[in-house]
Amino acid sequence: MRVSPINGRKGFTLIELLIVIAIILILIAIALPNFLEAQVRARLANTRACLQTYRTANEAYQTDFKMYPPDVDGGETVKGTGIQWSTVLLMRRGLNCDNVGELCTFALLTSPIRYLTELCYDPFLQQQNDPQAGKRYSLPEYTTYLSGGTFRKQSGDRFGLRYVILSRGPDLLRDAGDYEQLWFDLGSHRHHVTGNPRIYSPTNGTKSRGDLVVSNRGHEGP
Repeated sequence: MRVSPINGRKGFTLIELLIVIAIILILIAIALPNFLEAQVRARLANTRACLQTYRTANEAYQTDFKMYPPDVDGGETVKGTGIQWSTVLLMRRGLNCDNVGELCTFALLTSPIRYLTELCYDPFLQQQNDPQAGKRYSLPEYTTYLSGGTFRKQSGDRFGLRYVILSRGPDLLRDAGDYEQLWFDLGSHRHHVTGNPRIYSPTNGTKSRGDLVVSNRGHEGP
């Protein structure tokens, strides 16, 4: 700091200002990664809580109706009729289930009995649009052992899996998109093997690949 020859006031030199700016930039460089890491951890916690909310509602639905909610956009039919659930909801409630993803499935948990007070959207997408999946709502993905082929039905019966609900992880990708393989992997290992890229594991850092998954057995993965 020096005294100005014009008015006698004290001021900072250019070098002093540059030093202060450099110190501020260093502090930002140290603090920013920690801040971003905290954001990821918070979203992971919100995602797990969101999936657990759906699981709790699913189990309550099963207690009342002796079945889990069907995967409405997965082509499931009403038992013994051959009529798809999407058609039933259109006739009963006027719900057009085309291109809305899990909205119609989770609607079964909100009406006529409110197992859910409100729907939880994917915390990592933070929007009501999921262009990667070609769906208008970024709800967690829902699939059951009845909404796939014979392999999934056999795998579900063998390993006790009835439904799987999954959400994007920090990489924002649909890592568990191959559901037939996902069901086999989940059945083969009660807790997912470390290193499988389909299921999220924090062992390689909070930004690891993989989706967060919950089933009727609980949270899947390490």
